[in-house]
Amino acid sequence: MREYQVRAHSNGPARASVAWLNFFAPRMGEYTVPNSPGFQALNMTSPVVANNLPKRVHLEAGKAYFFCVCGRSATQPFCDGSHKDTDLKPLRFTVEESGDFWLCCCKHTENRPFCDGHHNQFTPADVGQERAL
Repeated sequence: MREYQVRAHSNGPARASVAWLNFFAPRMGEYTVPNSPGFQALNMTSPVVANNLPKRVHLEAGKAYFFCVCGRSATQPFCDGSHKDTDLKPLRFTVEESGDFWLCCCKHTENRPFCDGHHNQFTPADVGQERAL
């Protein structure tokens, strides 16, 4: 079994997607992946809890929006492309009438992108953590 080494740099934690590891690492020799906080494998299939509260937003009828499903976006609850190294993809949606809506930020709603109260199972300590659906 191969092991891969990924080094953390002073400007942040090391990040390597599984695709990167599978393609490049075997061509570069044997490596060890440390089981440490400095390493983040980005093959996530469960979302990060972006917030344990929903966000009220004004949406325009007929306009296309992209709801962040991975929880990594800095522009919650909307997608900013942070999902690119994950298995999760944003949800494109529109609304029929303009108005204010509560959008999910815990990423566990069963009524995406709208809040359904699932955030009540999360505490502030869960924010920023990957949690299975």
